[in-house]
Amino acid sequence: MSPTSESSDPRIVNIDGRDRRPWALQTRDSILNAAVEEIAERGFERARLVDIATRAGVTVGSIYTWYRDKADLFTAALDHAIEDQRARNQEVLKQLPNSDDGGWLWRIAAMVPRNGINTEPSATQRLLIEALHTSWQNEEARETILPRLSTLLAQYREVINDARKAGEISPQFDPELVARMFLALPIGMGALDLAGLARPNDRHWMPVYEALRRILKSPQQP
Repeated sequence: MSPTSESSDPRIVNIDGRDRRPWALQTRDSILNAAVEEIAERGFERARLVDIATRAGVTVGSIYTWYRDKADLFTAALDHAIEDQRARNQEVLKQLPNSDDGGWLWRIAAMVPRNGINTEPSATQRLLIEALHTSWQNEEARETILPRLSTLLAQYREVINDARKAGEISPQFDPELVARMFLALPIGMGALDLAGLARPNDRHWMPVYEALRRILKSPQQP
């Protein structure tokens, strides 16, 4: 976001290649929050732009000034939910003992689409599950959604590759497989929660992750 060179009005900024008023960002955030709520609650296919607009307190036309179609809005809402969840995860992790010494596993924990404060599947989990389902079932929407899922997987892969370079994960383990495992685990758990299965205590995950860290650790490390 930067002042545009095409206008002398300092109140005009360039956002995503278009000139907008700074307060338009508030409208965009309202649309994204409404889209997260609506799609998490109703699913991609049943969510309607008119209902999202009503939740956001805007017109459907306002949505189209920001997004090409519902799939484009869904992808932006997914990004929005992921970043919001990560910010909340960071706050939770700061309260844990040894939060500065968690290494790569803490980076993974910060990316998980839920945390212990969530009493049920988070909106981020719901949207990720919906993104996988939509990408599978809707070929038109897949063109928009699949690149975002690939980008998210690449972020997990980057953490794993950094850990391998630091000797915290043995080279014998395929980084693609490990990245997919850590991405899929919370999404799969969220699907089980949504299906009605009883959710285990979040604290019980700590020894599991610690065991995974030890297994994946390079044998050169003590």
